[in-house]
Amino acid sequence: MTREALACARRARVPVVIVGNTTQNLERHVRRDDPRGPERARGRDWRARARYSRATIDMDLFIRHEEKKVRRTGGRTRGPAAFTNEDRERFARNLSALLDG
Repeated sequence: MTREALACARRARVPVVIVGNTTQNLERHVRRDDPRGPERARGRDWRARARYSRATIDMDLFIRHEEKKVRRTGGRTRGPAAFTNEDRERFARNLSALLDG
């Protein structure tokens, strides 16, 4: 959906902020004419730093542990079904309508 959102935003000339975790390859969405350059996509201008800190690590680990207990007892472990091409087209159409609105 990132690709579709970026395409809609570019057509409408709307600035975009993408937030993702470190496992996502956001660099692939950098345009060649972006003044920041793709080499900076790995830096702080593009990717947020890990939100683990001394102040939050205990709670982060507790939440992770509790979620693991839920999965062990048969709780939901899978996410929603993948988007279909129809879902992507509908998303792009609706986002374009909002941006043009």
